[in-house]
Amino acid sequence: MCDDCCCGTTRKHPGVDHAGIRDRLAAAVASTGGRSRDVDCLGVCERSNVVVVRTRHAGSFWIGEVLDEPIVVALDGWIRQGTPLPVPAEVAAHVFDRDASTKAETEPVAELVSLQRRSQR
Repeated sequence: MCDDCCCGTTRKHPGVDHAGIRDRLAAAVASTGGRSRDVDCLGVCERSNVVVVRTRHAGSFWIGEVLDEPIVVALDGWIRQGTPLPVPAEVAAHVFDRDASTKAETEPVAELVSLQRRSQR
């Protein structure tokens, strides 16, 4: 999950419970035996807040605008179910193609999942 750049902050999205969203989705991932990571920036700030869900069976899904209860509920449920296909409509409406994003400098998700939040932020 993108955190601590412009996404994940009240500076860009006042009134959004960023920590609550992170905790809720991290708990969903943990319930499946998976791992969650926060990264400083995924480079697609126009889609903030961004969550990348990596699945064993279908690759990675880049999900943007994770800002309100309906998308958080849908993501939570989909993750807890083991990310089955097809992707639920509520989640699919937020999926985007990272490569088609206006930010050409985005890094491959394989590199991002190994990043840890910088302690100085």
